[in-house]
Order: sequence, then C-alpha cells, then structure tokens
Amino acid sequence: MAIVNNVCWRIGGQQGEGIDTTGDIFARAMVRYGLHIYTTRNFSSRIRGGLTWSDVRVSENPVRAAADSVNYLVALGQEVIDGSLHHLCDGAVILYDSDAFEPKLDEEDKKRFLFYGVPMTKIAEEKGSKIMKNMVALGASAALLDMKLDPFYEFVEEKFSRKGQKIVDMNRGVLDAAYNYVRQGDFVKKDPWTVERRPLNGKRPLLMTGNMATAFGAAVGGCRFFAGYPITPATEVMEYMIEHVEKFGGVVVQTEDEIAAANMILGAGFAGVRAATSTSGPGLSLMTEAIGLAGMAEIPCVFIDVMRPGPSTGLPTKHGQTDLLFTVHGGHDEFPRIVVSPSTIEEAFYMIQKAFNYAEQYQLPVFYLIDQDLGLSNQTVPELDVNKVPVNRGKLLTAEQLAAIAPGGYDRFKMEKDHVSPRAVPGMKNGLFLSSGSEHNPHGVITENVKNRNAMMEKRAGKLKTFRATEKDFITETYGDQKAKIGIVTWGSTRHPVDEARARLKVEEGIDTKVMVVKTLWPFPAEEMKAFMAGCDKVFFVEANFSGQLASITKQEVGGHDKLRLITKYDGTVFKPVEILNKLKEMI
Repeated sequence: MAIVNNVCWRIGGQQGEGIDTTGDIFARAMVRYGLHIYTTRNFSSRIRGGLTWSDVRVSENPVRAAADSVNYLVALGQEVIDGSLHHLCDGAVILYDSDAFEPKLDEEDKKRFLFYGVPMTKIAEEKGSKIMKNMVALGASAALLDMKLDPFYEFVEEKFSRKGQKIVDMNRGVLDAAYNYVRQGDFVKKDPWTVERRPLNGKRPLLMTGNMATAFGAAVGGCRFFAGYPITPATEVMEYMIEHVEKFGGVVVQTEDEIAAANMILGAGFAGVRAATSTSGPGLSLMTEAIGLAGMAEIPCVFIDVMRPGPSTGLPTKHGQTDLLFTVHGGHDEFPRIVVSPSTIEEAFYMIQKAFNYAEQYQLPVFYLIDQDLGLSNQTVPELDVNKVPVNRGKLLTAEQLAAIAPGGYDRFKMEKDHVSPRAVPGMKNGLFLSSGSEHNPHGVITENVKNRNAMMEKRAGKLKTFRATEKDFITETYGDQKAKIGIVTWGSTRHPVDEARARLKVEEGIDTKVMVVKTLWPFPAEEMKAFMAGCDKVFFVEANFSGQLASITKQEVGGHDKLRLITKYDGTVFKPVEILNKLKEMI
C-alpha cells in the first residue's frame, strides 16, 4: 500500500561534501511541490570531515518536530549507514553510491532494509564533475519517489544562474541522467513511499529557520545596531543581520570577542538606539559583567542566546535547552531581567520585537532564548504580519518634555510608582545626568547611603512587578482538555514533539492531557502555573536539559513537588515524539 506525502528523507556524508546544500535543495523542492517540510541537521564541530546528515520530513500538513524514524537514506559512504542504523525504520530505503562502496551489514540488518545502488560518482563525472554527485542523489531520489524534476530545475536556475548558463545546464544534465538511470534502468520500486504534487493556490509558503525569523523580526522591530562575534549555532543571526539590516538604516559590527560585543550594544542602548547581540552559552558567560552593568545603569539591550549543550565548549553543534537558570540567575548580586523564549518560527519573529519593547519599556537587559533545533531547522510557516507588534519605546522623553524641566533638574533614575524612570538620550538639552555601574542616587551621583541603596534596589526590582501586572501577551499558552488530570509543561521547540506524543497517547491509551507552554520564563508566571497545576495529579516537565531547569524554577516559585515528574533529554539530540510517548506511557 502506497504511503503518500509522508516520508522522512536523509542525505549523509562527510562535512565539506555539500550535504547541507543538498538537503536544502530537496526541502525547497518539496515546498514547490505544495508540501510542508521540517528539517533537522547533524554536524560536527569542525569545518571539513566528520559525519554529517540533513533530514527533511515531508507532509501534507504542517510538521514542526523531527520524525520518529528515517524512511529514505541517501548514503555517500558506509559511515552514513553505520551512523543511521538506529534511526531507520523497518523497510527503509538505503540509496547508495555504488561506485564508492557496497553496504556492509549483518544478515539481520540486510533483511530489514531495501537497497538501491546508483553509480553516483560515474554519472556525475560523465555529465559534469565528481563534486556534482549530490545532484545525482537528488535526481535518483526524485525518480524513486515518483516526482517530476521541474521543482529541482527551478532551484538550480535560481541558485546557479549567476555562475552562467553552462553551470545551470550542467546541473540540469546531471539531474536528468540520474533520473533516467533509475526510470529507464532495471530498477523495480519495492518501497511504498511516494510524493505527489499538491496545489499551491497561487502562494508558496515561507520557508524559514528560527534564526532567520529572529533576525528579520529584530530589523522590523527597530534594531538598528547589532554587534556580535561568530559562535555556533548563533552565527546565522548575525549573518542575516549583516545581509539585511543596512536596508533599514542599521549597522552591524563583528567584534573581536563577546565582551566587546556586549559593551558595544550597551553603548548603543545608552545612546538611544535599539541594540542587540547574538551568542551561545560560552559567549554569554563572557558577557556577564556587562549584563550586570546594563542592570545597574538601567540600559535597554537584548541578548539573543541560541542555546547549545555545555558546560565549557560542551557539544557546540548540538541541541539543548540549557541556559535558562543561567539567564535567570547569572551575574553577581541581583538585578531585574526579562527572559523570553519562542516555541515556533512565527513566535520567533514576533517575540524578538516584544523583547526590544520590553528592553525600552522597563529599561533593563532582555534575554531571548532560542534552542538550536528551532534556530537552525527550516520549516514552512504562514505569512508574517510586520505590523502585528507596534514599537513601544517606553518613557523616552522628547525635547519638549525636557524643555519643561529646569536646568540640572532632570533625575535619570527618578523614583516612580511603576518603578520605571523617564529616560533621556545623551546630548538632549536639560537632559544632563550621570551614569555609572556604582550605586547612585536618582540623579546618578555615586553614593553609599544606606537608605538610598535600599530604595534603589527596590526600585529596580519593582520593574518586574510592573511587568507582571501589565503584560499579557506571550506569557504562557495553555491548551488540551482543561479537566485532564495529566498536565505537560514545556518550552521552546520541545512543544512540537510533545504535541505529537500527547495526540498519540489519546489514540493509543485513551488518556487526556493538557499542556502549558511557558514563553515568558522570567519573571516567572507563578499564578498561571498554580492554576494549571491545581487540577492535576501529575505534571510532566519535558525539557532538553539534565536537571529540568524550568521544573526547578517552578518548585522554587510555586512548589508542587509531589506532582512534578521529569522527562529530560541531554544527549545533544532533539526529542522525537515516540520518545516522549513511551516515557508518558511508562510514567503514567
């Protein structure tokens, strides 16, 4: 029986062989075929060499999580098969370069899979160049999946036209040769997977990564200064900003290190410019002292953290939700900060805009946490609304407002009922003030006065009370059967394998669940969490870290120790729905 438009396709090889590009072409061809895709990548922390693969999950409906298993494996070497054995479903296809090797497997594994050998190297050399064997893999895959080649032709035209028509024709020729080799040869299709075109209705879906959506959202949200230092997996955010922010009148600086990047965005924020940096765990550690200065001097700034497993260098190219406790508690002494985390590509676009609003409305550092899976995975997403999140610059004084203040009478750190002081940009008439990392009075003058110290600490901390009372969007999202006795709490991209797992739990076991996705992680939404947990017998926290960091904060803020259960994963790979499903069955 045919399985139509429901396949997970993987290509694997050595880094430097164009695996990511090939996966990207296949994904984009599926989108042009009117289908939805979700991609995941595995790569090593080196420039060349080391096993890498790219997965493309294809579906007629939107998909936002990794597949339980791989159905089609394109292997450019034996090591790809060895590294993928535990990911392949029974009956999976192994399409391999028969010029390079013959698969070596034990007899049991040979019986589990279907093998298609194609002389990829030979076809590539005859029609173009050896380095084009990835195009052979695409042409052969299209033929085996009963596809037409026109979406691949379109992408080849777009990608290679700048190199000249000869290169375009050569790539098309390689695709044709591989396609015809399978269609006109002795191949007998034994597997059930096929891909059928679906109407686009005149509009092709957007295909974006979370890092791309973050950068675009930052530009739309008014970020006009960006400083950063390359670090996996956050570098793409800076690259997208370099490519696009100048169109908005902005500037990007690649700094000598993360310390410089943090201090530069503090300078820009102090001067009244919306500013951000992107980094990952090790870089964030270096930025900690500057972040404390932002808290003390009440400087708006945004720190984009594309998380990866640590500590130290850790697993620099792998997935994890690892920096929550660090961003909530990092730094000496205490100062207010806001921590948010998107769970979808769309939220990445909108929440980064909210992050810039929060930074200026409450005059503090904002941490925007995005996990590597959401940051690097390509997904089909609906059209984005660039007007959905209006810019809110908070209490930024105008020249007219300052003119009404007597010379020398402006208090930058004035006590206010909402704990947020009116802010002037340096250089404005009547807006003179002092700013320092040392404790200071309302005018900014350094002082160790005990009464003033208490008042200033309480003033800064009070901003989070104002935030809790004021902000309603992107705090939490709750769905499912609200009468269910089983609750699931998660954050970031982990919501998507959770959603698939709970749907299957209902079908297979008849068990109802409800879900809370926490989007504003700090200040912690204690009241919302209490209400969610109140009717539950058990609450499962599903997180991609070792200790259950969100669960730890929940215990600290609302209790509920007897109800909390952990489902955690910390090996650097993403959750698959079946893993969560099996854990829920076992623990319920």
